[in-house]
Amino acid sequence: FLSPVARLLIQHQGPLNLRWTFLADYETHVLNRVIRKYRQGPPGSESILELELSLLNEMREIKHYDTLATDRKFNQDRFQKYKILLIGKRIQTLINQYPEDMSISIKNEIGRLITEYIEAGPELKDLLDLESFLNRKGFFKANDLGSLNLKFRIKFSQSGFSDMIDEIETLRRSISFIKDDHRSDYVNILLLLSDAYESSKLLTVADTILRDILKISPDNLDVWLRLVRIQQIIGDNDLEKQGMFPGKVDRLKQSRFLKVDQTQQAFSVYLIDTKEIEIVLDPLLRNQLREKKIIRVFIDGRIRYEEYISSLPSPIVIDLKEREEMEKVKVEVGFL
Repeated sequence: FLSPVARLLIQHQGPLNLRWTFLADYETHVLNRVIRKYRQGPPGSESILELELSLLNEMREIKHYDTLATDRKFNQDRFQKYKILLIGKRIQTLINQYPEDMSISIKNEIGRLITEYIEAGPELKDLLDLESFLNRKGFFKANDLGSLNLKFRIKFSQSGFSDMIDEIETLRRSISFIKDDHRSDYVNILLLLSDAYESSKLLTVADTILRDILKISPDNLDVWLRLVRIQQIIGDNDLEKQGMFPGKVDRLKQSRFLKVDQTQQAFSVYLIDTKEIEIVLDPLLRNQLREKKIIRVFIDGRIRYEEYISSLPSPIVIDLKEREEMEKVKVEVGFL
């Protein structure tokens, strides 16, 4: 009932704060329903794999409208606990179901689930249990950079920097050539190595690793974000004066200015010199939005802004004051 009413309010340009209240209450209802179904287990006609996927997808649809409906409270701890539980169960079920003959698509799904699991913020014990399970199942392969990237992401989340540094440095010494289709995984592993050195206060070593990455991935803005962050601490932060690639730091700074020209669009924003983002709509896009009523902006998967298109300011300014400096955020813009 609550979700259809929230949609109906849009059609009649009803008060958005009332819509947010309905959706916040609906998301609490969804969370309680997921927990109840999980505890009951699958009905006779449904497999455990189907149930886990169905419940996990319901959890993914929760966008945290309580952040807009300030008079509503959402049990974030309960949400986090069961989302982590469901992701972990699905990882285990998939690996147990395909112990030997695992297709590329299944392997990729497991990789996405592991990333989602880490981003959900599990406790150290949960990370150790996941790592132990994946080790027992032989998921990590010495000749598979994709699986090693996931292994080191889990290690980094455990703050296991010393062991991780030793393993990646050994890996680096064993590699003389990287194929193009493995380049992305290798770059991500080196970024984790740099992050491990930075977290261990070995900033000059981290800086050296980042400059090595630029030799194989010169346009990678994730590298540039880290370079700027480190240079602000250890010395001259004007990287372009040092003969580095021109325009890259400016691209980081300009990333907060978003021009939306599609009805669904995602952006990577680097918070360098300010924590505000500015959004404008392409005039050509406005002509395509006649059937749409509102704009929605999500930050890292959570709702942050909603407004009727007819009432939009230009630009839309969103202050991310709660975020850390030198941080990367994912911004998604869509319309209903």
